Amino acid sequence: MKINTLQVGTLGANCYILEENGLSAVVDPGGSSDVIIEALGNTTLKYIFLTHAHFDHISGLDDIKNRFPEAEIVIHAEEKFWLSDMELNLSTMTGEPFSSKYRADIFVEDGDEIEFAGKKCKVFHTPGHTPGSCSFLIDSNLFSGDTLFESSIGRTDFPGGDSMKIRKSIKDKIFTLPDETTVYPGHMASTTVGREKKFNPFF
Repeated sequence: MKINTLQVGTLGANCYILEENGLSAVVDPGGSSDVIIEALGNTTLKYIFLTHAHFDHISGLDDIKNRFPEAEIVIHAEEKFWLSDMELNLSTMTGEPFSSKYRADIFVEDGDEIEFAGKKCKVFHTPGHTPGSCSFLIDSNLFSGDTLFESSIGRTDFPGGDSMKIRKSIKDKIFTLPDETTVYPGHMASTTVGREKKFNPFF
């Protein structure tokens, strides 16, 4: 599976484009939708995976969905209303409030599996940064959103954040994966589960 990493939006969040056998999926289209659409090219976009619904991970959502109307939006059920709520998605803080006109197509829970291009995408509910934060595992690649970063963890001082829950999510879910699992976070560089278990100062 090919993974293309783009830095998008005003905060330079990581957006990932996954490609396999002419099919694609986008993880966290946080802005710069023209760049994302160009990178998708002529692939068939199957899914838009949202690790959580903060503005810097969803601001390009409507443009992507307009261009690829058959693509299904995937998010945790606890954040079903956040896409259109400018207070919850924090876009009111930016001076450019964002309210999506779309609802998610698929509401996931912990342990769900979604088939993508013959592969299984497993859902881990990893709350703490937000109540509905999810990490998505495909093969040995984990897309962790703003839950786990290289040598850091996500902020918990926004509405719905919980510092105890985020540590528990990482320890009980992410750190149970094989050490060689590559972690693709919502910001900054990729890392591995083994590296974070050994060097992350929060554990």
